[in-house]
Amino acid sequence: MDNKALLALVFVSPLLFLPLVTADSSEAGTANFTSYYSQLDDEEKAVYDVISTVPSSENGWSATLAAEADADSVKHAVAAAYLDDPGKIWLLKMPADLAGAYVYDPAAKTVTFSLPDVDSASYGQSMADFAGSIGIQTDTSVSEAMMLIDSKLRSFSEYTEDTDNLLYYTAYGAMVLGKANSFGFAAAVKYCADSSVASYNVAVVCGMLNDPDGSYPHAWNAVEGSEGWYGADVGLNEEKNTAHYLMKASNDHGYNTDYTFAASHDPDISGFMETSSVVNPPELYIRPAEAPVEPTFLEKHGGDIVIISIIAVLCVALAFFARRQ
Repeated sequence: MDNKALLALVFVSPLLFLPLVTADSSEAGTANFTSYYSQLDDEEKAVYDVISTVPSSENGWSATLAAEADADSVKHAVAAAYLDDPGKIWLLKMPADLAGAYVYDPAAKTVTFSLPDVDSASYGQSMADFAGSIGIQTDTSVSEAMMLIDSKLRSFSEYTEDTDNLLYYTAYGAMVLGKANSFGFAAAVKYCADSSVASYNVAVVCGMLNDPDGSYPHAWNAVEGSEGWYGADVGLNEEKNTAHYLMKASNDHGYNTDYTFAASHDPDISGFMETSSVVNPPELYIRPAEAPVEPTFLEKHGGDIVIISIIAVLCVALAFFARRQ
């Protein structure tokens, strides 16, 4: 290889690795995140309040609004309600089938939900029993709670990329059926955290997972710790059989060390909600760069000392043999 070709290779080779360390985030995070409900407008909040409390088997899983609402407002409210409380049975068709999850009748002002094939009489107790068996105590720290939830879900539930069974997208799939995809794992993590005796702030985040083979729809969690919000991806832990994706800062590396968590996990809540409005997930904490450790004398000069010692020994040996001749 001539000098010009070698020089060109030196300058071009770093560009080959740019996709591994950068990613354009479709949505900026918010440091003061409280819920997806807080990001809705007043009309959407009114719909959210009704559909989050009223639907039941007694009224045919239907909610009646106080006033006619815009169709987009209903859609946004339904999606936000799922993200904030994925344990509600009438929301179990999200995110796999948002459009087919409910029917909105503006004239009658009713929102009627269509449930997947699930035992509506026992689903709640089954999920509550699972969450109660995790062993979280009032003094369990956030990181310890996440490890307990991660261990319980991974030991019970199998990761699947099956997109045909809607229940695999749900907390019910992960906690009762024992099979779920990333959406189901993320929903189950939030359900378990919200159902515990301690108080933890956990959000479901949907978007794209970037890896060397491409980008894929994916879901994970944001968990609030003492310094800020951290990423947690129990589904990816289960899929790759690692423990690399718990309480990760934005600039922490995961299973693939070429990616920071922010580069591999790209939020797109608006895409999930099928809206042009920006819906912000929690902004992940950025871990401060650690000051470089000052090298010891041996670390700094050890190589030189070894070389000097070898040269000195060789010189002594040469002088010794030269004197004998």
